[in-house]
Amino acid sequence: MGTVQPFPVIFGGARLDGLDRRIIEVTCGHGREGQSFNKLVAEVKPFISRSTFALRVGKLERLRYLERVPGAKQTKRVRGRPMTLMMMRLIFRMRERCAKLEKTLVAHKSGTLDDERVFAEQVNDEVKDLFSLIGLYGVMFGESVAGDLILPMVIDDMRHLNSSFGSFLLQDRALAASLHNERMATVSLKDLFEDFRYAFGTEMDEALPGYTRKLRGVSGRTAGP
Repeated sequence: MGTVQPFPVIFGGARLDGLDRRIIEVTCGHGREGQSFNKLVAEVKPFISRSTFALRVGKLERLRYLERVPGAKQTKRVRGRPMTLMMMRLIFRMRERCAKLEKTLVAHKSGTLDDERVFAEQVNDEVKDLFSLIGLYGVMFGESVAGDLILPMVIDDMRHLNSSFGSFLLQDRALAASLHNERMATVSLKDLFEDFRYAFGTEMDEALPGYTRKLRGVSGRTAGP
């Protein structure tokens, strides 16, 4: 078996922070055309000075997230590089999907257990798909893309979605138990889940009062001492 060739390095390896991400988001909001430096300065003025913005743009150019391209009247326009634009499009789509799923959960009307299971499984598959995209792009383009760009920009949306989904499931004990038993069908996964809850149930209950009680209602096993 031959040596596995890694994907090409598209972005630099230096870490990004929240300010870098805001600059990338604002810049990529102008699409392929980009925007002049001075107009971008006006957009980011509420949270960053002109001089700091210039330094950060230079950093993001070196890391290959942004680039300068010729504009009208011999001016330069700043824009996201093609792969950065693709990453930001993915992020925007993920945010839209999270918002849409949250609205679906809020508007959902209760039905039979079978109907509820079908609905919950559809939502669960969507949530897993969103998480898998982050892992996929991390494998393909490096951990900095997943950990420094994509995940921080969608984490709040995904946290709210997971909270809404968890609240939906806990409203119906029979539905939660049904889904739990089906999802835990693999022996190794079930044992891992149960052993973890048995060993750390008390600590989890101290940190999140009532949490293990809800889990016991789902799977029926008592948490450990």
